[in-house]
Amino acid sequence: MQQAADGAPDDPFTKALRGRYNDLEKQRADVANALAELRQSGRADPDVPTAEDVG
Repeated sequence: MQQAADGAPDDPFTKALRGRYNDLEKQRADVANALAELRQSGRADPDVPTAEDVG
């Protein structure tokens, strides 16, 4: 990460590393938001199918 922070903005490696970091940060934020929505929905436990559901 330090290499990306210190790298020249037009360096291909620096661009790729920063792009990957940004992609991962977006995924992390999306998962955190999805978890927050689940917590707010009041459904902390997933639906567990019963024997009747199998039929």
